[in-house]
Amino acid sequence: MNRLSLNGQANEQELLERARQHDERAFAVLIDLYTPVLFRIVRRMLPDTMEAEFVVQEAFWRFW
Repeated sequence: MNRLSLNGQANEQELLERARQHDERAFAVLIDLYTPVLFRIVRRMLPDTMEAEFVVQEAFWRFW
């Protein structure tokens, strides 16, 4: 099993901590997990899809 999938072996807190330490696999799991939700929230605030995509990407970039 993939230790970094949220299948009960790795929780969100562990993923966040590992991503803060520049663990690329943990960061990729967080991106997969949160991009759809974050994009929907940002898209409601911004009428332009491209701008919303940029904001989501920028949020992840700043976290990294």
